[in-house]
Amino acid sequence: LDRPAVLIAAPTAPPARPVAFARARAGRIEVRQVTGTPDPLAALTEVKPARVRPRRLRAGAMGGGGPALTGLSADEAAMRIRDFLTANGILDGDG
Repeated sequence: LDRPAVLIAAPTAPPARPVAFARARAGRIEVRQVTGTPDPLAALTEVKPARVRPRRLRAGAMGGGGPALTGLSADEAAMRIRDFLTANGILDGDG
C-alpha cells in the first residue's frame, strides 16, 4: 500500500530483533515528493516543547518504610498519594 506513515520509537523500547530487518534488507526505500492541502485544524492547535518527564521513583519509596495505605477511605488514600506526588515535584501544587 502506498500510504503515508509516521513511525515513532521510544528510546526506552527494547532493541528490535534481527528478524525485523529482513524485509528492509531485501527491499528498497523510495523517497517520494507528496502534495496535499493544508489542514484547517492545524491552525487551531498549539505547538509547544514537551515538558520534562518526572524522575522515576524507586519501588516502595512511597511507604518510606512506614505503614501502607490500608484502612483508609478511597478519598483519604487519594489525598495522601496526591500530597506525596506534590511533595516530590511530580504534580503541581494545583494537583
